[in-house]
Amino acid sequence: MELVGPTKRRHAGIISSFFWVIGHFLLIGIAYVLQDWRHLQIVLSVPNLLMISYFLLLHESPRWLVSRQRLQEASEIIKVAAKTNNVLSDKVAHLEEIELDGAGEKVWHMMTNLVLLIRCLVIFLNWLVACLVYYGLSLNVGNLSGDLYLLPVWCGRAVILRSVPDIPGQS
Repeated sequence: MELVGPTKRRHAGIISSFFWVIGHFLLIGIAYVLQDWRHLQIVLSVPNLLMISYFLLLHESPRWLVSRQRLQEASEIIKVAAKTNNVLSDKVAHLEEIELDGAGEKVWHMMTNLVLLIRCLVIFLNWLVACLVYYGLSLNVGNLSGDLYLLPVWCGRAVILRSVPDIPGQS
């Protein structure tokens, strides 16, 4: 999410959920064609080997590098990105003047404020319940009535329909 500006982060979140559902539909289609879990596991694991190449192709996040006081590396990455995007400016990568907000802050510091602590606990509990329900339904889909392949399609359709009303409210 840090690759997009603050005004576009909600759009990026919605779009990423669409890709999640598209992957869900692809999984259902591949599982329908193969139907043997061993072959399905092999077919789904092989493309993940391509992810190893990301370590060679992608740079560290400049924001993360700046937070770690590695300004020279961040500056070089920003210069490469500016050159790729045809941005010509002398100010592109002068990171020496940056003031770090919250330098030295730790995650546990937010637990010292009661309001933040309560909000964090609510969010943690919300994620726990959502994940348990999702995985419980996913693992138990064979015990539900109906077609084993058609039921997840309806669930994925429900996720898309849930996300669509969020789009107009973004302006």
